[in-house]
Amino acid sequence: MLLLGQGGVIFTRTGQPLIVASALNCNFGEEAWGHPSNTLVQFDSPDGGRTFMARALTPPDGATARWLANLERPTGFNETPAQPGMIYTEGTAGAGLGDILRNKVWWRVLHE
Repeated sequence: MLLLGQGGVIFTRTGQPLIVASALNCNFGEEAWGHPSNTLVQFDSPDGGRTFMARALTPPDGATARWLANLERPTGFNETPAQPGMIYTEGTAGAGLGDILRNKVWWRVLHE
């Protein structure tokens, strides 16, 4: 079963929505949080949200989760660049709050 998970949305300088989310393929009853099939996908809309085009941002490999994306957003005193970026993690969910995670953290520029 294909699921969409945690993600975010921004509006580009041209006012168009850009969405990044995690997509995963898991069976009914399987734990979705940190599932190794997590991969990141991007949805672009050239027409104000009436239609969207989708593309994979990270390769689905079924062994390592690529997830928890956070999009670059304007904060009031700065604007996002024409091609905003995202930061995301690659690795497992971990066993609990006391474990030491060894996830990689990546920065990627998004293209409209």
